[in-house]
Amino acid sequence: MRANQRLIASDGYEVMLFPFDEMYISQGEHGGYCIDFVGWSPVSGQIAKYPYYAPCDCKLIWYDLSTGEGMWQSINKVRFANGNIDYATFVTVHDNSFDAQKTMGSTIPQGEQLGNMGTKGNAIGVHCHIEIAQHKYDISNWHKNSYGNWCFPNETDTD
Repeated sequence: MRANQRLIASDGYEVMLFPFDEMYISQGEHGGYCIDFVGWSPVSGQIAKYPYYAPCDCKLIWYDLSTGEGMWQSINKVRFANGNIDYATFVTVHDNSFDAQKTMGSTIPQGEQLGNMGTKGNAIGVHCHIEIAQHKYDISNWHKNSYGNWCFPNETDTD
């Protein structure tokens, strides 16, 4: 997706978009449906801190600035790439800048920049870790799975 991009399906549901304008997976699904994305500058051949955008109209429901984590939830039900229509809950991790407002309940329109890839928390190099679930969840639903990674019930693949 690009900055300020919005997409509404013909049935009126907002389409859950991929939050980056380019995709470079640095670590595929690791211990569930969490994926790490890295920015890459073809000009310099170096890792870059790409921005990421709100994939749908969403609100901030939890954050931890020490690790650059934000937990977001769609305002309304959205259409996922797999055709399901439900609320989206997603987490972004390692953000150094956290550009979106840092007030619980802040609403962010689809396409507005949420932040940038970063190195906060336990990051090894600049990247953004993302987890997506199809349903309304909050911090009480986030738990460690059998791999020892934090996740939601009913997480979904990012494609």
